[in-house]
Amino acid sequence: MTQLNWLNVQLQHHARASILREVYYKNQEVSLEELRIKYNPAKNINKKWRSQEPVVLKPCLIQREVQQQSTKESIQEQHVFSLQPYDQPIKRGQKHIKERVSKQQQQQRTFFQARQIQKQQQQTKLSQPQKVLKKPTLSKTLLFATETPATVVSQIESAHPPVESKQKDIMVTREEGVVELPHSPEFVHDQINKSGARICSTYHIIKESATNTQKMLSSWFIYDKKKRLWKPSIKKEKHSLIHLLESEFLVVSKLGEGGMAQVFLVQETDSLAFYGLKVQQPPNPWEFYIHYQINERKKQNKAPFHLLPVLNYYYYTDTSFLLIPYMRHGTLLDAYNRYIAAQKTMPEPIIAFFTAQFIQQVILLHSLDICHNDLKLDNVMLITRRKDTMPDVVLIDFGHSIDVRVLDYPQCKANWPPACPLSGYPQFNTAYNPIHADYWELAAMSHRLLFGEPMQAVSTHEGKFIIQQKFKRYWHVSLWSMLFECLLNRSNEQTDINRLLQEFDKIQVHDKLIHECIQVLTK
Repeated sequence: MTQLNWLNVQLQHHARASILREVYYKNQEVSLEELRIKYNPAKNINKKWRSQEPVVLKPCLIQREVQQQSTKESIQEQHVFSLQPYDQPIKRGQKHIKERVSKQQQQQRTFFQARQIQKQQQQTKLSQPQKVLKKPTLSKTLLFATETPATVVSQIESAHPPVESKQKDIMVTREEGVVELPHSPEFVHDQINKSGARICSTYHIIKESATNTQKMLSSWFIYDKKKRLWKPSIKKEKHSLIHLLESEFLVVSKLGEGGMAQVFLVQETDSLAFYGLKVQQPPNPWEFYIHYQINERKKQNKAPFHLLPVLNYYYYTDTSFLLIPYMRHGTLLDAYNRYIAAQKTMPEPIIAFFTAQFIQQVILLHSLDICHNDLKLDNVMLITRRKDTMPDVVLIDFGHSIDVRVLDYPQCKANWPPACPLSGYPQFNTAYNPIHADYWELAAMSHRLLFGEPMQAVSTHEGKFIIQQKFKRYWHVSLWSMLFECLLNRSNEQTDINRLLQEFDKIQVHDKLIHECIQVLTK
């Protein structure tokens, strides 16, 4: 019984498929009743069809019948699948099938030939010279107000009735009032010469290639992904020496590597002093220029900004080497990782202490008309002058910094992706104010210390940015709310940032937490 049901379903399926095929290929109108009778004679509806049933082949025998007709030319034409009563049959033999197939092929051939002719006509029309209608425009200038003098100019065109013109109407869009970053090499060298940094005693120009030195440094260390540190490779010998002018350095270890440079720990063979050596290829003296300008402007403003001195800068034809003092306590990110390694979290008062320090340093940096433009935890060094005191924070890595005084426009546009896609400044790759980018990155640094993960700010219906994480009840909730409100949203920046710093200075850190922090940093 199950096999009979299956066979019935198969027959009905073939019947439906044949009806659809017949409706698709048949040019003349055919009623649905005729098709039903044709493919399923057992369900006759009209009485006049009962006595004149058409000859219907079983589905399993259709293919065999067609094969026999193709092999035997002398076979007589049979009445197959008649749509009309038996006294008026329609002959569907091998000759009729061939004619129908050839007719369909001819229709397809005609259709494709027509499409090719149409495409050729369109191409010839495009290649022929045409008259271009130019719309005379009425130029209107709109100035967009910012906190600085307006610089962005937009041209709005109002249309009038078209007039014939021989010239083409070309729409030129210009993004004015924006400085593209990074600066061109010509601009960098021009500022080096104008500022007097080139004649500085620590600026050395060597008209030689340092490719061999750079290749040796790269081959001496490999990165261990599990331990997340650089290890000496097999190629590194115990006495790995490099020479920069008359100075000889022993390469001890590799401290890190970024998108633009590599940093090594080296020891001078004469003085046995340890230094940090930043290697960059191709050479870019912009960081040395920023250091030079900060030192010169500090003398004028007497700003207590913490800055590591550049001891020597070696400018080769293809590589540059920046020599700076080595800080044994490392970066603020290293300090945070030491807390995590000890299965502890950095206490909230300690985070507030460091937050107040790097907010103060950023304010002082902005007072010198310099924006850092790349603030993150691994660009903040910790320096201790005495063993029993809390360390001070020092900003490093000024390779992306911006000198506001030499800019033609107050807005910039970076042509590289942000360091962290999640917590990076959202307008980093559009026209933005570099001061706002520094404020945003300050908030991202505080967020990373508080919650241990990158900041993901969302915009509200009012257009304000807020963070998604919730503060703990025993934290200084009102203070942290004020910090993210001030740094993420552009209001009256100077007033808010100064008031914010005053509130952070009021926090008192317990001596026990200070002692614990010093122990963690000195391990």
